[in-house]
Amino acid sequence: MKIMVFGRPSVSFGPEVEIVPSKEGTLADLYLIGPEEMNLPRLLTLRSDPEKALSPVYLTEFTEDRRLLEVADGLWRGEETLAEVAKIKKRLSSLPAPSVRLSDTERRLILFLRFLWSRRREEFHPFPEVNSRVGYHYPLLQGFLGFQPGEEIDHLEQMFALGVIRPFRLINRVPICPHDGHYQLVFREICPQCGSLNLEETELYYHFDCGYVGPREDFVREEILRCPKCHQALRHLGVDYEIPNRVFRCLDCHYLAEEPKVEVFCLHCERSFSLESLHFFEAQIYQITALGFQSAEEGQLPVRAVEEIFDRLNLVRWNIFQFVVDWEKKKYERYQHPFSLLIVSWDWKRIEELAETYGISAIRSYFEEVIGYLRESLRSVDIGTRYELGRYLFLLPETPGDKAEIVRQRLSEKIKHIKTDLPVPKVDFHLESCPGRLESMDLEAILRDLQA
Repeated sequence: MKIMVFGRPSVSFGPEVEIVPSKEGTLADLYLIGPEEMNLPRLLTLRSDPEKALSPVYLTEFTEDRRLLEVADGLWRGEETLAEVAKIKKRLSSLPAPSVRLSDTERRLILFLRFLWSRRREEFHPFPEVNSRVGYHYPLLQGFLGFQPGEEIDHLEQMFALGVIRPFRLINRVPICPHDGHYQLVFREICPQCGSLNLEETELYYHFDCGYVGPREDFVREEILRCPKCHQALRHLGVDYEIPNRVFRCLDCHYLAEEPKVEVFCLHCERSFSLESLHFFEAQIYQITALGFQSAEEGQLPVRAVEEIFDRLNLVRWNIFQFVVDWEKKKYERYQHPFSLLIVSWDWKRIEELAETYGISAIRSYFEEVIGYLRESLRSVDIGTRYELGRYLFLLPETPGDKAEIVRQRLSEKIKHIKTDLPVPKVDFHLESCPGRLESMDLEAILRDLQA
């Protein structure tokens, strides 16, 4: 077994081990990290090299840095470690080569999934990182993608959409800027009237005799409390006056407020916004799914990822969609409010074949444009559902058949002119309306009729 050693670990090896030099272009079966080289950049460099990414990496000494333990395979334990390495190598040797149609990033994601699969790991974890735009990073995923801290965050949503990972446990919820997604925020109190930061907290005085109310500064005259309205001296708290509250006073416009307004300032993009506009990044522990393990074994990201982009279209579950359609039917029976149903479908088996030939990224790119046109054409009151792979239904309330036909024709024309080199199957748009067949037929019957 070939072992490459970094640093000067105090370990010994048997005759079956060959020590190879740590120079560029040299590969080994196992990488050992000694205390001098035991740092995150060294580990990330190994994981970012596609030729070394899946190789076992062990630390020769214990560390309390959990990020190192996350990226490495564990601590060196002599013969026990060599046996573990043999098992990992055997598992990896049983896998086919990744699909040649994968992009560089997709290939790296497959390597990441294969790492988890070959180590029988089910989870990967976030860690605080001040250099990440969201204050957290996933060092293991970062290493495989070869990114800077936090750049891997954008791929978590993609992997979740693919169905290869799922959130397992929430670790923290980090407030981030709604404009650029950065966590470097300042929460500051400002004047509700003019927006000035120049505020001071003061006491509010109330003069019993004349009823004047104002900040303490209005009453102080040459170190004597005197009412600015009637000029009477105030000598006894509770007899001449009281202090009902503390208020904030703007030193620029002199506005008084019981509470200042709180705004948020982003140190990165230098924009201000309200508390209500805050976005949050959820630092989750993620688990690999059964589909993720399957993708690792097959060396191909799941084709169903194409379907996930349709979740942006205000989709609801099938049973809820059926309930809403039945409700619309009752509204028509009583109030004669028309509605229509747009059925969008394509040959899913053909899509799977194209993904095998051209890769998922190319297919997703085409359907991203399809989604864009659908979002342009559908209103916020229109709801949709996924009936099955390759078939979606959209309910168009208060839309008679003739107006729905205009929508159908417009969509059909736009999608027909999407520029692509792929021999994509035709996207079919079928329309049903009430009044029309929807009056007497239920959804299942209409769908069966279309499949016949």
